Amino acid sequence: MAAKDAKLAAPLRKLLDEGAATGQFTISDSRDAANAILGAALIATLTRWEDGRDTQDPEFQQALTDQLVRSVARA
Repeated sequence: MAAKDAKLAAPLRKLLDEGAATGQFTISDSRDAANAILGAALIATLTRWEDGRDTQDPEFQQALTDQLVRSVARA
């Protein structure tokens, strides 16, 4: 778990904190927000993989990224 945190969650928390500080993101807790984003990405990717669809498809990756950014972006 420490390796996952160092490679994925910690940099994402830093990005979220920086975005919140500049007013670009609306989050109450970067740890919770990072876990929610990583969880959503995992579920979306696993579901697509289980359905036999390409998880490396650029359109899927862009749509997923856009959706995840919208989840924290200030409206």
